[in-house]
Amino acid sequence: MRGAMAVPALRALAVVWVCALAAVAQLAQLAQALDCEVRFSTGTRKYTACNAFDLPDYRVKYFWNLKSDSIEIAVTANTTGWVGFAVAKEMGVMQGSEAVIGFVDRSGIANVTGYVLQRGDASAPDKSVRQSTVQHITAAFTEATQDETYLTFIRKLNVEGALPIKARGKTNVLFAVGDRNALSYHGHNKRGLSIDFSKVPAPTATVTAIPTAQPEHDCALLFNGTAYDFPACTGASLNGIQYKMFWQLSDDQSSVRIAARAETTGWVGFGIAAHASQMGGGVGVIGYVDALGAEHVHDYQLVGGSTDPGQAVHRESKQGVVDAR
Repeated sequence: MRGAMAVPALRALAVVWVCALAAVAQLAQLAQALDCEVRFSTGTRKYTACNAFDLPDYRVKYFWNLKSDSIEIAVTANTTGWVGFAVAKEMGVMQGSEAVIGFVDRSGIANVTGYVLQRGDASAPDKSVRQSTVQHITAAFTEATQDETYLTFIRKLNVEGALPIKARGKTNVLFAVGDRNALSYHGHNKRGLSIDFSKVPAPTATVTAIPTAQPEHDCALLFNGTAYDFPACTGASLNGIQYKMFWQLSDDQSSVRIAARAETTGWVGFGIAAHASQMGGGVGVIGYVDALGAEHVHDYQLVGGSTDPGQAVHRESKQGVVDAR
């Protein structure tokens, strides 16, 4: 591993490195490929596209069928509580977003309601939402099994008085999950994403499925005066901090160049987990600029299980990281 010129202490911190693909693939094979089917009690529904991510306490999967003037969306999570999806005015911002929340109450009655989200209030979650007066949701359905809650609905892309979902281009959305079968505070179990519903995401189980399309304008990264045009990127809001990841597979498919950028003057990291939602057993790369302006980029074996950062990681992981800066 080698360093480059020190990165100025800007609000946006970026880290770029190349990793041997064999090391990535070894852990990626531990993941299971997503199929885009949802098995409701009424039958199995096939969707054109799907994806998944992990919240602190839950695994969330989302599915969609895009049509000319509407979109059919399904969201599932491993909870017996509620599941919510929202279209957001701004990336990661709850206030002003338009949500659909579904749960099955204690009497076994399914509840699916459209809401406009207000400023969050953990002590009174029912005051954090108001019921939407815009009729843009149809075919809404929710059900709960012993270990999972399902939410599905059809939403018009463009309705007067409602936030639009773009037929092409990225739409800011929010996901949240609660542990009760009534409106309750979600805690840290929320996430903001920017999704282009016109595109089918590559499968997450193999790194050879990394897209090879021509670079988009929003997948360009200016780093230390060098412009990188990555063919693929994705972003998320992590507790209010905007995080963006970029990647490019080498021509011979022996390595992958990865970049991570976050709006922080602290550290930025990227890791590959051996098990979903678990830090232990994973490998990662962490970069930061210290108070003297010196840069530090190291790869680690992730241990977890401790609030002491020195105990939570071990150097070096020997995962084949080169050209780190």
